[in-house]
Parts: sequence; structure tokens; C-alpha cells
Amino acid sequence: MSWNANGIAPRLGKNWPDIKAMIEREQPDLIALQEVRLPCKKGADKDRRRAMYQGKRESEIDEYRLVSNTLLQTPGYEVLFSLADIKKAGTAIMLKTALKAQVKSVRFSLPHAAAATVTAGAAGATGAAGAPAQQEEENEEGRIILMEFKDGFTVLNTYVPNHGCTSSSFARRAAWDAHMLSFLRSLPPPLPLVWLGDMNVSHLDHHVSHPKVFTDQKSMRGDANPPPDHKGQPGWSDIERRRFGELLREGKLIDTYRLLRPEPNQEEDFTWRGCEGKDGGYARYYKKGMRIDYLLVRRAMLEGGGREGGRHRVVRATHLGKGIYRNGFLGSDHCPILLELGVVGREGGKEGGKEEVEVVLDGGGGGKAGGGEDGSSDGGGGAEVVVA
Repeated sequence: MSWNANGIAPRLGKNWPDIKAMIEREQPDLIALQEVRLPCKKGADKDRRRAMYQGKRESEIDEYRLVSNTLLQTPGYEVLFSLADIKKAGTAIMLKTALKAQVKSVRFSLPHAAAATVTAGAAGATGAAGAPAQQEEENEEGRIILMEFKDGFTVLNTYVPNHGCTSSSFARRAAWDAHMLSFLRSLPPPLPLVWLGDMNVSHLDHHVSHPKVFTDQKSMRGDANPPPDHKGQPGWSDIERRRFGELLREGKLIDTYRLLRPEPNQEEDFTWRGCEGKDGGYARYYKKGMRIDYLLVRRAMLEGGGREGGRHRVVRATHLGKGIYRNGFLGSDHCPILLELGVVGREGGKEGGKEEVEVVLDGGGGGKAGGGEDGSSDGGGGAEVVVA
């Protein structure tokens, strides 16, 4: 499962009963959270402890108590944070305690020379699966958690920076996309990767509710004359959509939501919805929507080249919220998204002669990665893995 909470403390304060009920209903193995907006701990040597929370103001201390008494008390789950230097951005993963021993490593950055690695089992302030090693290599805004399991199955949770509307924000997003492209190109072909989270881009024409409005959108604070391919609503500019398409192609990734739902659906497709203005007034994005949250899987996972040579099939890929009034959004401007994958291993299915076993692993929702796949991969029998 994947969800941009738009500030985890406000959501827990106002919507915890509904959030708790959703977790109990779906029982995801892994929940990827984005935009948790909690500050990380600063060490005496000025290093950051991304997995640890530290609040100084009374309001921040109250928020930590709230998180400790709700999210961190969720039965059967461990929580791992990757927090920003200040109270912004940040990500987290809630992992079923039963799967903790299967975690090989966790990174708070994309792998490259001397990248920081979290070794499974190291003690963290939250009691999570690991603690950071080389802080200087980690994303300073806590936008990345890369979790690798011992069998090679890998989950990447990202909160992609907004493209913004200035030359500096354009350059920042371009650097992020270039780094991600390099990472995806470096992956071994058979590595089973699920990439989920808030990608901050609407890839296809029907991924926004009002294409002309978003195309003509102008910022009051941005550059007066941005380059033509940078114009429009952040997340909808030509340059962002083009680069995201390149990431999908070069990473050999499939958008699982669109794979199962090739036809546009204005009621269910949009994972982000504009909110009302203050005092009931209409904000400029109210009743408008964008599809900017995805769960992507590598094509090889559905073509028999996945983990241990097994085959995967997309059983379910759905958005748990819908409509202009944000039903199921749990107080956020983003809705939770969920993916279920069927997995046939060497000992599963007809070949192994064993009964079908169901396991659950969570991720986010996606769609058709530029077309070409019909989503009819035959899983055969075997283990069921749910990525929510």
C-alpha cells in the first residue's frame, strides 16, 4: 500500500480511527508513506539520524506523542522513518513484524559509490528494522527508502520533488530524474523491483481531470517566461511527462493500475484531488484531480524473469479513494493505493504440487506504462503476494 498522508500528525489527530480501520481491513504487508513531515534527530556531530524523530517545540513534542500512541502502536507492524532535516517531506515504511527477519538492507538514498546502507537488525529509535549508517549520503529531505529483502525482492518508496515553477526547482527535479534514470539503468535485468509512491507527475493525457486548465496554469511566484516545455501545472509540464516516460521505458517498468484499467475513469483514476478553500470557499483546484501516485513493477516480473525465476501476475491494483469529494482519502489530498501480486515460485503451483499459500506485500497503484502489456499474465497457482 502507498499513501501520501500530507502530514502524518494531522491525519492521525483527525482520522486515526479510519486509518486504523483501513489497515485492519486490507492487512497490507508493507505500507509506504510519503510527506510525513516530521523532523529528524540531529547528532552531536551534526549528523542526521533519519530513522529517529526529534521535536524541540512543544507542538512538535505533542506530535511525536500522537505518532507514538497511534501509528507506532499498530499491532503487528514495525515503522521505519526516513525524515528530513526540517519539518517537511519525509517518508516511512510500515512493515509487518513477521517480515522483519526477511529484510536484508535498507537505504535512505539510491545506490552509488559509498551510498548509506541500513543493515537489518540495527537498533533504531522507533524500534524499526534498521538504523542509518553513513548519513552524509542520504537524501536530506527523507524522500527515499529502498528496502531489499533476502530473496532479492526490492521495494522503492519515493516522494518525488515537485517540479515547481522556478529555474532552481526545474534544475532540482531534472537532477532527481537523472539520478533515478541512472539507478534504473544499473539494475540487473531479473531483479524484482516494486517502485511506489508520490511521483508528482501525471504521465498520460487522461491522468488529469482538466487538461486545458492544467496546461494553461500559471504561477504567481514563478519565472515569468519559463521554457515552453516547462510551462503549465507542476506535474503536467511536457518535460516532466517526457522524462517520466523515459524512466518507465529504461527501467522496463509497468504501470499496474493502468494495466488492469486501460479505460479512463474520471471517478476513480485521480489519486490527488484539490481541496476546498478556507471558510468553505472554492480553491482553484477544488473538484479537479491528477493521477500522480503510482505502483510500478518491472516487466520481467510479469514475464517469468522475476524472483528465483518465478512468475508474477497482477491480481489487484486499485485506488482506495475516489470522487471530487475525496471519499476514502482519509483527510489527505491523496488517496491510498494498493497492489496485489500473485507469485509462483519454484516450489509453488502445479510444479511443486503444494497448496496455494497467501502472503501479503504492499505497494501503490500504477497504470499502463506506455501501452503494450495487457495485464493477463497467468500466475499459475502458488504464493499470493499483496503489495498495497
